[in-house]
Amino acid sequence: MLVPVGGGKDSAVAIEIARTSGLDVTLFSVGDATPIRESARVSGYERLIVTRRIDPLLLECNAAGALNGHIPITAIVSCVALLTAALNGQDAVTLANERSASVGNLTWHGIEVNHQFSKSRAAEKLMAAAVAEIPVAPRIFSVLRPASELSIARAFSRFERYHPVFTSCNRVFRIDPAKRLTSWCCDCDKCRFVFLILAPFMSPDRLRDIFGTDLLRDEAQYEGFALLSATGGDKPFECVGEVQEVLAAIHLIARDPRWSDHPVVARLATEVLSAHLITDADVQKQFLLSEDHDLPEELAGAARAVLGA
Repeated sequence: MLVPVGGGKDSAVAIEIARTSGLDVTLFSVGDATPIRESARVSGYERLIVTRRIDPLLLECNAAGALNGHIPITAIVSCVALLTAALNGQDAVTLANERSASVGNLTWHGIEVNHQFSKSRAAEKLMAAAVAEIPVAPRIFSVLRPASELSIARAFSRFERYHPVFTSCNRVFRIDPAKRLTSWCCDCDKCRFVFLILAPFMSPDRLRDIFGTDLLRDEAQYEGFALLSATGGDKPFECVGEVQEVLAAIHLIARDPRWSDHPVVARLATEVLSAHLITDADVQKQFLLSEDHDLPEELAGAARAVLGA
C-alpha cells in the first residue's frame, strides 16, 4: 500500500499504523520538503516522489494581486497518489485524515464552511466512489479516520524518532523559497494547535526542544490559543481540530502540574474553561475511536492498537 507523507504528526502516526499491520508499505510524497524527507528517512521505508512545476502565469497573476482561494490540495494529492499507486502495483492509498477534518470552521448564512473539506469523511466517500467505478484501481481511505486529533497526538508522543524532524507549520511549505521557513514559526494557528494538542502527553522541556520556545509561557499567545476554542471569534480558517477536543486538551493541562503554572494555561482555565462544562467523561469521549471508516480489518486492528492506548 502507498502511504502519503506530509511531514507532520498525522502522517507519522499513519506510517506507524501501517507498520503495525505487517502489510507491505511504500511511502509517497509530492515534493521533497525537509520535514517530508526527514520523516521518511527516520521511518526507514522507501518513498516514491512526485515533483510539480507551477505555471509561471499563475505566479504572475498572484504578483498582480489575484485572489487565491484555498485549493483542495488533499484531493489533488490523493488523485496523484492513486495514479502513482496504480503505476507501481500498489493496491491501496492510505491517507492520514482524522475525523475532526469533517467538522466545519463556521456557519455562514446557514451553510457550514469547512476549510479542510477535501480531508473530510464526505470527500473521502466521494473519492472512493469515483475510484470504485474503475475495476482495477487501488482503494483509497484514511487510516486515521476513526480518531480525534487528541488520540493522534497521544500516539505521536510515543514515536520519539519523529519528534526532531516533523513540522506542521504551513510557513515551511510556502511556494516562494525566500519566504519559506525551515521550522516552526511559533506564531500561527497551526503551531499553537499542535503545541496545545501535544502538551497533555509531553513535558514542557520536550515541547520546547521541538518548537524552540514554550508557547504556553508567552502571554502574547493567549488570544490565539483561546480562538482555537472559538472563544473571541470563529475557529481559525486553518487545519485545526474540533472545539471540544481543544477544550479537552485545556482541561487536561490545567490539571497537570507540569503545565498548570504556565500563564497562558492559567488564563485559559479561568477565562475559557469557565464558560464550558467539561467533565472527565467528556475528555475521555475524545479518545473513543469511531466506527465510521473504510479500513480493512488488518488495518483497523493496527489502528486500534496504535491509537487506542
